[in-house]
Amino acid sequence: MYNYGECKARMVHDYIKRITYYVFDNVEDSDKVLNAEIDDLGNKIKMFRTASVESDMVIASIPNFRDIGVVNLVKLLYSELSPLVTILDISAWRSNETYEFVPYKMRLMLKLKNTPTEKTNITSLPTSILSDHGEIKITYSECISTCEFCKKSKHRRSVCPDITSSFSNGNLSTLHSFYY
Repeated sequence: MYNYGECKARMVHDYIKRITYYVFDNVEDSDKVLNAEIDDLGNKIKMFRTASVESDMVIASIPNFRDIGVVNLVKLLYSELSPLVTILDISAWRSNETYEFVPYKMRLMLKLKNTPTEKTNITSLPTSILSDHGEIKITYSECISTCEFCKKSKHRRSVCPDITSSFSNGNLSTLHSFYY
């Protein structure tokens, strides 16, 4: 546990991806640290928040946006989708030589807005958006958590029935081949 003032966090290192995560117990503590810069051996570190995958998360894909610019497309997406969803992340490919966006395969991470009176689902989202330059097609896919061990959906590795049955039976050869 690390203390940042009155905020407590758990630090998790991912050595393969070269990322360090700070996991907070509540949102208020993360908001306090999010707005501050951390000094680590003379390096200024700016914090940002990542979204955890939940049941109401959706990935939207835009296969082609050649006729409209990226900035105009983001404004159009925000105006059309903001009543139904919260846009958490937008990713688009960029050329390293010319620093221009590649006009295809844009992805958006969306969180469905659910009110007490009505529930938004994936079928109520628009499949195309009309702009001055033409029609922009959008496809959606739901985020489903899958187990890294048995490759089945609806549960994670920490609660995998195959792992727990291997521990209870004493057969650890399948676990050894997965982890090593």
